[in-house]
Amino acid sequence: MYRQDQACLHHPEEGLTPTFFCCIGVKQRCLLSPLLFGLFIDGLEKRLNALEGDTPPMLGQLAVRLLLYADDLALISHTPAGLQKQLDVLEAFCYERQLTVNVKKTKVVVFETRKSMCQAFQYEGETIEQLNSFKYLSVELHGTKGMQAVIQRLAMSGKKAIFALRRRCAELRISDPALQCQLFDALVKPVLSYGCEVWSDHIAREQLEVVHRALLKSLLGVSTTTSSYVVLAEFGRFPLAIFWWQQTMHFLSRVSSEVDSDHMFRLAYDV
Repeated sequence: MYRQDQACLHHPEEGLTPTFFCCIGVKQRCLLSPLLFGLFIDGLEKRLNALEGDTPPMLGQLAVRLLLYADDLALISHTPAGLQKQLDVLEAFCYERQLTVNVKKTKVVVFETRKSMCQAFQYEGETIEQLNSFKYLSVELHGTKGMQAVIQRLAMSGKKAIFALRRRCAELRISDPALQCQLFDALVKPVLSYGCEVWSDHIAREQLEVVHRALLKSLLGVSTTTSSYVVLAEFGRFPLAIFWWQQTMHFLSRVSSEVDSDHMFRLAYDV
């Protein structure tokens, strides 16, 4: 497929360069890219599961030592020593498979109730930078704030989306409150609801409800102290929490339908 692959560059003044052979890598968005990565990374989970002296988080009866999505890898352990052992296993595994880890893009986050000093983690003799939080699938996981940080960021993004929506409605002279509510459901509600399957039962979600109710009160032109139930009833709307719980239940049902054993069903329910 790539034996005779050729390419050329386009110069803004000189035009196309002579063609040359592409002997390394695959084309952008080529289906071979995830396939090859899957083949090379296969076996890492088995190697980590065979690791002794590690205390990984447990989900039901399942030990969760790593998370894999596309070419992202997250290692998880309850202890600093366990995480360093996992990094050592990853280093040996990548050396055998001739894989390279970008240490500059590799970070460590320690999840604890309050921030404290933690040992430095090493990979190939280099110290891995420690951060307060990191994003996984666009969900920010904070070391000390937990899901509170996720909801705060979603609330901020939702406010920005509402501001853009109101500005665009003013430009187009859209003043119908019902139509603006429809636009909210299409443009802002997905922003506020991202990842709700994970945080829907968190008490801090009230911050996102406030963003929703603030828009409704603004459309009605009433005081911020007006009863939220009256405002929702005036528009014939329900709290966003109901939608979030629906999404959570749909996720649980979808995961449960894709597994066979009773053990996996209970595991999905624990999630």
